[in-house]
Amino acid sequence: MLLGPSPALQLWLSIKELHMAKHFSFGGDLKHDFNGTSYGGELSKGKRRSQRPLSNFEPIHLVLKSNKAFGRRSLLHPANRKMLLKYTRRFVFRFKVRLYSFANVGNHIHILIHVPDRKAYVSFISALTGTISKMIFKSAGMWDLRPFTRVTSMGRGFGIVRKYIERNVEQGLMVVESIMKKDPLWRRAGFDSVIWSWG
Repeated sequence: MLLGPSPALQLWLSIKELHMAKHFSFGGDLKHDFNGTSYGGELSKGKRRSQRPLSNFEPIHLVLKSNKAFGRRSLLHPANRKMLLKYTRRFVFRFKVRLYSFANVGNHIHILIHVPDRKAYVSFISALTGTISKMIFKSAGMWDLRPFTRVTSMGRGFGIVRKYIERNVEQGLMVVESIMKKDPLWRRAGFDSVIWSWG
């Protein structure tokens, strides 16, 4: 039997665009440097390591992607999405990271955060990526590329990134809704833990 939706989920499901939503493009699918504010992801292919641009007073858009994350290893699988939220929440508090937005799309996640300093970012991303890889793959090697980050500005830039992440939340909901029609396990889990919640 399908679980009743939470108030937060009802709000999201009321969005008229939910069933028509397409992946929201943002600057060419995150492959651009944006004047030296971006690092990692596709930008890291064929390049030597350099210092990642970070800021302790501006938000950071973080993307983690794994093309191996499908089926039982999908980040949206009921067991994995609960684990993902559990450890993201834990490490946000542990390393004093402020989280603005979060989206799980199955093979990648988007997080909009503020970090107090570089050490906090390194500790947070190392703990999060290592724990997810260990919990789902039982080993390292889950992630395709180095994490993508982009330092964004408060105001209009912040609003654009946040809207982009909201579109990815919609996409994740559509994926779960589609699989629920075929898989009893997903139906029993319902939409629980798809939307970020501090409750």
